[in-house]
Amino acid sequence: MAPVLWGQYVYLDDNVFLAESPFGRQATFRSLWWIFTGKAHPLNAAYPVFQASWFLDILVFRRDPHLSHLLNLVLHLVNVAFVWQCSRLLLLRSLGQEAPRPSRGGGKAAKRGSRFSDSQVLLAAAVGATLFGVHPVNVEPVAWVSGRKVELALFFSLAALVLLLSRRGGWLRYVSAVLSYGLALLSNATCLGMSLVFGAWLTIVERVRFPRAFLLALPFLLLALWFGATRSALDKAQWERAGDLNLETSNRDAPLGAHFAARARETLDLFRPRGLVPVYPVAKPPYWTFGSFAGIVLMAGSALLVVWGWGRGVSGSDQSDRAALRKVLAFGLAWYWLVLGPAFLHHRIQADRHLYISTVGLFMAFGVLSAVLLGRLRPPARSIATAVYVAAGLALSIVAFRQAGHWRTSKSLFRHAIAVTRDNQAAHMGLGAVLGSEGDFDGAIPHLRAALDLAPSSAEGHRNLGIALLGAGEIDRAIAEFSRAIEIRPDYAEAHGRLGAALVRTGRWSEAIPHCEFEVRANPQSAQAQLRLAIAFGATGRLEEARGRCEAALRIEPDYAEAEGALGNVLVGLGRIEEAIRRFERALSLKPDYAEAENGLAGAFVLAGRLHEAVAHYEAALRIDPGLAVAEYNLANVLLQLGRAEEAIPHYEAVGRLQPGSARAQSALDRIRRIARGRE
Repeated sequence: MAPVLWGQYVYLDDNVFLAESPFGRQATFRSLWWIFTGKAHPLNAAYPVFQASWFLDILVFRRDPHLSHLLNLVLHLVNVAFVWQCSRLLLLRSLGQEAPRPSRGGGKAAKRGSRFSDSQVLLAAAVGATLFGVHPVNVEPVAWVSGRKVELALFFSLAALVLLLSRRGGWLRYVSAVLSYGLALLSNATCLGMSLVFGAWLTIVERVRFPRAFLLALPFLLLALWFGATRSALDKAQWERAGDLNLETSNRDAPLGAHFAARARETLDLFRPRGLVPVYPVAKPPYWTFGSFAGIVLMAGSALLVVWGWGRGVSGSDQSDRAALRKVLAFGLAWYWLVLGPAFLHHRIQADRHLYISTVGLFMAFGVLSAVLLGRLRPPARSIATAVYVAAGLALSIVAFRQAGHWRTSKSLFRHAIAVTRDNQAAHMGLGAVLGSEGDFDGAIPHLRAALDLAPSSAEGHRNLGIALLGAGEIDRAIAEFSRAIEIRPDYAEAHGRLGAALVRTGRWSEAIPHCEFEVRANPQSAQAQLRLAIAFGATGRLEEARGRCEAALRIEPDYAEAEGALGNVLVGLGRIEEAIRRFERALSLKPDYAEAENGLAGAFVLAGRLHEAVAHYEAALRIDPGLAVAEYNLANVLLQLGRAEEAIPHYEAVGRLQPGSARAQSALDRIRRIARGRE
């Protein structure tokens, strides 16, 4: 999985949690409080432990994606070590022994007549851990920085399991296990089923009688039930309040047939790991397909094997190695389905991250069975089998290496998803949003339209298309898309704010302000919402109110360059030129390629009578953005004031090319004519 170290933050939660989040711009105790009270990112309010891990990315790594990916890789390796230890415990406890002891003859274990030697136990653990470490289905949580939530959930779950199984420490060890599982739940919900796994281990592997096993597992079960209910309530409230839920990509109401089919596809991916993507197409009718019945057969068959292995290996008096292997197989299947079961309640019907925790049991069981098989084969056959295992491991490693390569950038990730799936609305929307954020609006618009063709009633899709159209200069069409998003979802706060900003650009200021105010009321902690309202106030001449909103945006996000630039413009309007200059300089220190701030600073220098400095900053603005017509016009005017009329003419001509037919272009043309008459 080495390619993950060169990956970037991807436009799939990483941008929200780290790259763009106002809580990702500064790490303070106040923002830590926001995390644990659910205010930092409401849609992940149930996972404060995962959110708190951002502090390492912010304070130590300085939001360096390579170091963030390194942390994910290290955490994965720690989980591999945990899986190794749990695999070892699984075999030893199934045999009823704490540690393997080689006999004095033949290298076989001497306790209880077992046929398992030291080397077989270590091999079983190594095979299970290696398979978990290199399997392609586990690439997503490692290569995706936001996938760390699943890694943390497994880390704390396995820590809880090891503590629970430890035979030292008494009640303190048990309380520590419960607390560790609580941290796992506060990292991600994919570990909900681990509470049942703990009970399964006690009854199947440890042969603890059911009443005692139930009492030991009860605190974990209660924690899981409480967390599941709390998370469901938070999800419902926050999705409704956030206003950007895309119902057509969430599968929240998908029938059971679609879920059974998804479980069958996920299981198939373990044996044929092809076409793995971050987002899968939405399930569409007919929901009951061959895959649905295949999923039912898989689950029913696994349940029968679990009951068979449990009954033959535990309830009877057979304590042979064969009985131990039946227990291992039963427990591996039980782990897989008990952890994967809660995925039926997940809003994403299929996701590779569902398998990160659930497959641990299968891989451990496979490691044990492989070690037993190799131990029973004679040397020639054993060599062949070993070669087959090594070849299979190398093949999985190569596939995982290639899969990790798709996660290097957002564009490569979504393009891969579009290439290997059909009608993938979420992938088209993701790629369109990425291209739009890079300024490639012509490339973004076709993908956003494709996403809307697949989900025409998606409010988020209309918002994203509106953003791209606005960037491409198609303001009227952008307004229509924002209006359509609001029509679909009247309480969609960001769509209101975007519509207000677009209306400001068309001069429809009185229409814009109510939309911007709606967004601020809905999201008072959004610096972007405060800034959009400030711009609307500034455009209508309500400068003091605009100043207040700019300052509010900067209180929320102190390093918000655009808010500093907007405040500079407002202060210019209020006649506070020296303060404005400081604000523009601060904006440029935060964002050196901020052309609008260079233009604003130059304008402030003009008002301060510092014309030569103004020329330098107008020229800097044009180096950053050669298409900034207002900077061309203002530079020409200053050059004219300095008596450099010949130098001003090319800039006036540039205005005519950039904004043909506009009032500014006509004014530039009139000035060129006056200069020409002055020559005569």
